[in-house]
Amino acid sequence: MEYTDIIKWLIICLTPAITIIIIAYWIIKRPIELERIKQEYKATTENCKIITPAKIAAYERLILLMQRITPEALIMRQNIVGKSCVELQTILLASIREEFGHNTSQQLYVTDATWQSVVDAKDAIINLINKSATSMQPNVDALLLAEKLISMYASLDDTPTEEAIDRIKHELDSINDEK
Repeated sequence: MEYTDIIKWLIICLTPAITIIIIAYWIIKRPIELERIKQEYKATTENCKIITPAKIAAYERLILLMQRITPEALIMRQNIVGKSCVELQTILLASIREEFGHNTSQQLYVTDATWQSVVDAKDAIINLINKSATSMQPNVDALLLAEKLISMYASLDDTPTEEAIDRIKHELDSINDEK
């Protein structure tokens, strides 16, 4: 027998065996792949049931944070009678730090861009308070600083907190659109 005859004979004998092996592999692999896909879908669905409410709660808390650090809200929560400009400045800055500190964990549930808009809004309010306070005499009545802060904030076309709230709402809408 020649080598070509041996090769022909191997091809003729092995072709059905190889074909059977390929078909058997496909028949076995297909249900396993379908089960894997089903398990992944189930895990994703279960994950969404847990994560989605946490994300929505984070959006709610960040919007509440933005509302609570506006100058009007900060000042309304303080007793400013008999306090000086410097005392009010210190109280307002401490209040912002406290509010922000209670909500830093919410960054786990939002995009980096949304979290950055929250941080930027906080920083803008702090800068506004510091700028207003440094433009006044330290012992001036706190009421004058309060009035100045509120009027300066109200004069802004787009307040930093409104921009952050819009960003948060936009992100929430995009999550709702994915469903």
